[in-house]
Amino acid sequence: MATIDVTNETFAQTIQDNDIVLVDAWAEWCGPCRQFAPIFEQVSEQHSDVAFAKLDTDANQEISAALGIQSIPTLFLFREGILLFQQAGVMPPQALEDLLRQAREEARCRGCRLAAVTFSPDPADVLGEPQGRSRLLTCEERSRGLLALDVDAVVAFDFTAALATLDHLSFMGEALLAVLDMDAVVVGSDFRLGAAGAGTVEALAADGRALGFDVCGLDLLDADGEAITATRTRCLVRAGRVEAAAGLLGRCLCVTGVVEHGRGEGTSFGFTTANVMVDALSCVPDQGVYACLVTLEGEGGLLGCWPAAVNVGVPPTFAGQSAPDARTLLEANLIGFAGDAYGHVAHVTFVRWLRDSRPFSSLEELERTVRGNIGWTARSLGEGNVMGGGAA
Repeated sequence: MATIDVTNETFAQTIQDNDIVLVDAWAEWCGPCRQFAPIFEQVSEQHSDVAFAKLDTDANQEISAALGIQSIPTLFLFREGILLFQQAGVMPPQALEDLLRQAREEARCRGCRLAAVTFSPDPADVLGEPQGRSRLLTCEERSRGLLALDVDAVVAFDFTAALATLDHLSFMGEALLAVLDMDAVVVGSDFRLGAAGAGTVEALAADGRALGFDVCGLDLLDADGEAITATRTRCLVRAGRVEAAAGLLGRCLCVTGVVEHGRGEGTSFGFTTANVMVDALSCVPDQGVYACLVTLEGEGGLLGCWPAAVNVGVPPTFAGQSAPDARTLLEANLIGFAGDAYGHVAHVTFVRWLRDSRPFSSLEELERTVRGNIGWTARSLGEGNVMGGGAA
């Protein structure tokens, strides 16, 4: 059947009147949403017994807040008025979503609950020198994402040098079985565990036979004939290919930092500039200017979300004028913001690459170019707070 639009006023009635309802939460400015839209439309024509509903999150913020939508697109499945499933990101599912779907099926068949196991910090940062701009998600963000995918529990091990010395059998028997009564373990086909990475899927399966549980290795999803991996995604991000990276992530890249005082050139040009300092480990492009959305957060919660033209790093024109800082600077020219952003947490979502960073021969040339970047962003993403309301 054809898709229908739902609003704050019609959402509840639509859920009540239909046995099965699939809801696509989207926004006009969202690239992955546009990527998913034709897929959603095509599938709707093949299932006449399901109501396929489209929810514009910008225009219907009340119901969007009630659903707890934190990223888009997000898909919701209701059966007889009960929410059975929700998932952020483009469908069909990407690598993690597909792994979890198959794991849920395995858990359901076995009558078990599903737990996801992760490590913090990233094992690579403990086994070697931490690599700058390598972290796609913090442990907290990863845990929230896993729980949103209908996982029953998330177990995060503190990855220490001592833990790294355990062989795979010791980790399974002494660490994992100490907190989980396992019936089966589901991992990716290229997964390795334990000292020296000796715990291949085959080795773990042998451990499982000795310890009393099964081990299932699942093939990774691929895109354009290449496996979807964190390494591949990081390479795209660092090269500035944020739209291609979003296709693998199933969402736009988002990093978090704090707004600090900067050089002040943006203010002298008439731009409201938020200088967002993000952790040196956060995965961001090496350089360039991007069309972004910047969500500001205060002590009382979210203040709003503004379109912005964002330069990564200190612009080459002003290189050498600031003291060195291990963190990454994101200079965000906020469109339609007139408040005081200093000290606020800022979540910067990368939507599109605009241009490479380069030095300019004069401040006038720089201003013309920046105004052009801001103009494109305003036309494409909006001219003010896309969440509604005024500035902070």
